[in-house]
Amino acid sequence: MGWGTLIQKALGWEKIKEITVESDTETVTLTNLNLPPGSFGLLLAFIINPTDVEVTYGMYVENDTNVNNYFRQYFRAEGGGLGYSSGNSAQIISIPANSTGFVTVLISVSPGGKYKYFALANEGSESSQRLSFYAGTKTDTITGISQLEIFAAGDNVIGAGSKFVLLRCKGS
Repeated sequence: MGWGTLIQKALGWEKIKEITVESDTETVTLTNLNLPPGSFGLLLAFIINPTDVEVTYGMYVENDTNVNNYFRQYFRAEGGGLGYSSGNSAQIISIPANSTGFVTVLISVSPGGKYKYFALANEGSESSQRLSFYAGTKTDTITGISQLEIFAAGDNVIGAGSKFVLLRCKGS
């Protein structure tokens, strides 16, 4: 038994999906997830931004790509400055040009069908680190999660080598 398997068992998480991006793309879709109401998921994502501009990445649930059906608030610390914002968005991370980011996203679906997430992201470039917290929701109810779509505007904005791992909390 490898360390990864041992840690998953000890902490009560099981891996249900893992995707490594083979070539630059616009979206990564995780399907057949089986996260019913009352369950928790944890997405770990290492994302490569291969472009010459900063890119904002979001996460749609259950094939609902209407940004007006999502709401998020974020708080960001960078250098000596702080920033915050809220609005209709499914944002989970924003990565500077030609850089990488790491985000952990705790996902929940309440017994009543409310989808919520909390994301902690390291968004900085090699010369400037940026820490961001995101909290978001979907404005209507869902019957569980069978699909998540990581997306960003633009062509080939999710670089080859980006990796996405989704875990499900056992017993939820």
